[in-house]
Parts: sequence; structure tokens; C-alpha cells
Amino acid sequence: MNDTPQPHDDQPEPAPKKPLINSLLFTALGGLVGVYFLVDGALMVRDKHGNGVFALLMAAIVVIVGVLGTLILKSYLAERAARR
Repeated sequence: MNDTPQPHDDQPEPAPKKPLINSLLFTALGGLVGVYFLVDGALMVRDKHGNGVFALLMAAIVVIVGVLGTLILKSYLAERAARR
């Protein structure tokens, strides 16, 4: 007979975590593709409407990318802190 006590598995196993770098990598690559198309569209507008409209569009793109980048960075830092 086996006299060794069996360990009790009262605690469920933690769910596997998705790799942090992969989610950040896909987000960053998607953002770069999006910025490319925004700038490409602004350059097409520049040909028709001049430099003034182009400057306004580029300023808006910079603001949008800055805000989204800040949100992604905060999300990344919060997720990294939660993993520790």
C-alpha cells in the first residue's frame, strides 16, 4: 500500500498569462501603420489645399498620436506593475 499522503489541490491553477511583449508589439505596429496612412492622407490634402491645411492636419496628427501613446504607455506600465 501507498502510505504517503496525497497533496490536496484546493487552489486552482492560475490562468496562463499572455506574453506582455506580444500585445505591446502588435499595438505598436498597428499604431505605426495607422500613423503612416494619416500622414499619407495629409500629404495628399497638401497638394490640393496648400500648406495651411497640411500644417493643421499634421498638428492634429501629432496631438492624436501623443494622446494615444500616453494611454498605451500608462496601460503598459499598469499591466507590468500588476505582474510583479
